[in-house]
Amino acid sequence: MGIYEYTRMPFGLKNAPAHFQRMIDTIFKEEILEGWMVVYIDEITIYSETWEDHGQYIDRVLNAACIQGLGAALHQRQIVDGEPREGLICYISRQLKYSEARYGATQTEFLCLVWALDKLHYYLEGAVFEVYTDCTALRSLLKMKTTNRHMLRWQIAIHEYRGDMTIRYKEGKSHINLDGHWKMSKAIHLTTLN
Repeated sequence: MGIYEYTRMPFGLKNAPAHFQRMIDTIFKEEILEGWMVVYIDEITIYSETWEDHGQYIDRVLNAACIQGLGAALHQRQIVDGEPREGLICYISRQLKYSEARYGATQTEFLCLVWALDKLHYYLEGAVFEVYTDCTALRSLLKMKTTNRHMLRWQIAIHEYRGDMTIRYKEGKSHINLDGHWKMSKAIHLTTLN
């Protein structure tokens, strides 16, 4: 019969913080055991004796988290009191599979876009929308000639959005809608225009 495993929080959200803490402790196990990092839920504190060590520790934490997941934020552009604003519709995220963690940066960004379009299909179907990313290579992905089977399959998957989707470059630090954990993962920001 196999092992039974919950994929949701069956007893409500009262156990969610403990589960999240356990997951974060697993991701950063080495860093915590070395004694220079403390994690409490979504707050990460790094201790060091010198600025050089501190910079290395921060790079290590960001690199460890960077390959851990994908994320996307869906916004809708609205006019409120005569001013254009973006209202949040939803955030989505998931952990990278073992094989996906070995992808290069461009391939991971492409994967994130394809995954986000698939998950948000019902919101985006028939809508004109923009995709904001900090990966410049993503803008030319529809015209890219490649023999990589993953990239070819992904090009076919996003082909249906060709006329409705505009990919725009947005510098990583200007993704103000994303908190620290989102900035550490491969993140895509989608905005519907209608």
